[in-house]
Amino acid sequence: SSSSISLTNDVMLYTADIGVGSPATYYTVLVDTRSSNTWIGANKAYAKTATSQDTGNAFCVAYGSGNVVGEGYTDTMTLNSDLVIDNQSIGVAFEYSGTNSLNGIHGLEPVNLMQGTVSNTDKVATVMDNLYKQGKISLEVFGVFFAPASSNDHFSQPLERTS
Repeated sequence: SSSSISLTNDVMLYTADIGVGSPATYYTVLVDTRSSNTWIGANKAYAKTATSQDTGNAFCVAYGSGNVVGEGYTDTMTLNSDLVIDNQSIGVAFEYSGTNSLNGIHGLEPVNLMQGTVSNTDKVATVMDNLYKQGKISLEVFGVFFAPASSNDHFSQPLERTS
């Protein structure tokens, strides 16, 4: 079976709306295939709910467009109705640059790129790690296909999931 996540083609980048918390607050984030950290809080405050847990860890990531610094949390993350992740590690930014109007970044790379970005821990589970561990996907593999466009397009990209 497969599941879809809606992406928006903004010509130079792709964005997605992800839900954080329960009930979910939605944040528009850059889909980043070159980093593994997922964080929110830029241009839209993090709305804590009963599922929000402060880890006590700080995070800091340097990007080509700027840096982000913040605090680590675990929370429920909703990608769509089939892909709801419990206790997902996220960063909540209190200092950021280079995000324009976006609310954060959703990193899709493996966990090894996250090393050295979160204090007091060597490993933080990525979204893909937890999708697999929680049985939402049967293989820890994703594929991305972005169609070129000349204007803003909305489309759903299927995520293959073997049952």
